[in-house]
Amino acid sequence: MPNKHILVIGDTILDETIISKVIGTSVETPTLKAQLQSSEVEFGGASNVVKNLLVLGADVTYITLAGFDQYTQIYKDWDHPNLQLFCVEQEGRQNMVKSRYWLKHGDSMYKHLQVNRGTKEPCDEDAFETILKLSAAQKDIDCILLVDYSTGIYSSKLRAKTLIELLQRYKKPIIVSSQLSSNENKYPWFSGVDYMCMNSVEANANLQGFVSDNEYMEKISNTLNSNICVTLGKEGSIFIKDQKTYYALPYSVRQVVDSCGAGDAFLAAFALHCEESNIDLCNKWAALSTTQLGTRCASPERLYD
Repeated sequence: MPNKHILVIGDTILDETIISKVIGTSVETPTLKAQLQSSEVEFGGASNVVKNLLVLGADVTYITLAGFDQYTQIYKDWDHPNLQLFCVEQEGRQNMVKSRYWLKHGDSMYKHLQVNRGTKEPCDEDAFETILKLSAAQKDIDCILLVDYSTGIYSSKLRAKTLIELLQRYKKPIIVSSQLSSNENKYPWFSGVDYMCMNSVEANANLQGFVSDNEYMEKISNTLNSNICVTLGKEGSIFIKDQKTYYALPYSVRQVVDSCGAGDAFLAAFALHCEESNIDLCNKWAALSTTQLGTRCASPERLYD
């Protein structure tokens, strides 16, 4: 793994994984009954990207927006020798927490329910100014990663542009990932950055009828004025850099346990290898992440199996 210092500025989420064993149904109503076996909280969102970067050996400076509740302490307790964490707290704000309930039944296990807590609330002016000051005060950066999960930091095009103009002074590669899901397509807000990483649905939102070939990659790159990497799930990934297109085949694993967090894993590896156009290794790291439950990271040694 390359020894790089990555500055990550992004929206964080906490992912709670609750595992229970099915023990039957209620006598009174057709309600499923289960016995709790374990409950674990992991870092999600931009924090999951940071976690993957640390596992892959990078030094990370991480700036994020936190709420003002009991979950903030989990971030404050995050201790890693290669991590410098700046957790900007905003009073009155709740942290985003996604609780996923898994049920075991015999040899099978499946995700039964997801419950979200917290609200998607733009950070206030004081918090955003603090983020700008922290972003301007970093040193010896090799790459900058902006991770937008639409939970607060990147709440307007003006704020996105303001932050990008400040970061361009470092003269280091800037990578953007902006989750679409049910959110607004924000990739045009970041037009002109060095790299954008997105999935095929997000690519289609930026270029209707998107097809993973050289012609469409050139079109979307010109549209967003950036080098573009598109993840294609089971079909691998495609990357256009300096008008040259690279395609990487997918990796298969013996058993997919949970695909949650695979995009974050790919993004972390991409931040380390985009300059060398090595998206094959990114595919492999994302595939390995699907062998873990929740947002747990795979072992980096498995990259060389």
